[in-house]
Amino acid sequence: MKWEDVCVGNPQEGSQGWPVVLTPMEVWLGVIIGVRQRITSLCNGYKDRHGLDQKKVFDAWMHNFTGAFGEIAFCKTMGLPWNCGPTRRQSKKVPDVPPNWQVRCRSQHNWDLLVREDDRDQFKFALITGLVPNFFYHGWMWGGACKRPEWKHPYGNREEAYFVPQGELTI
Repeated sequence: MKWEDVCVGNPQEGSQGWPVVLTPMEVWLGVIIGVRQRITSLCNGYKDRHGLDQKKVFDAWMHNFTGAFGEIAFCKTMGLPWNCGPTRRQSKKVPDVPPNWQVRCRSQHNWDLLVREDDRDQFKFALITGLVPNFFYHGWMWGGACKRPEWKHPYGNREEAYFVPQGELTI
């Protein structure tokens, strides 16, 4: 199977936003940065935030890869340079993508933008969905605007979070 055979583009009928397909080199970069983030966390004894199950080792590693892939896809869509993401210690203090972008990447195209109570109100939160190499940019919203009571819901066995419907996002 060739790379072109797995690149499918549009995720769902009627979606707002733009498809973005990562190149093999962009996927390599995302894997390298995801490994860097995970090893840095392990070496420094950082705990996974917001109830991520430490026993599911594969999920913890994939969380780092997915974040890096989402940031690359976002930067590619917006024509912005990617700085390889902040270190874990800095992640709530500095944006994923300067000057003020936080990127949330979720695997399912119909999932909402997830924002947490302790996320910074002055950052823009962008939603990217998909799996390697096919992603989709759905839009963004200011952090403070995401924190509407009607959007706050439980998240599996984890703490509550805000789930912003895709139709509320600005393209």
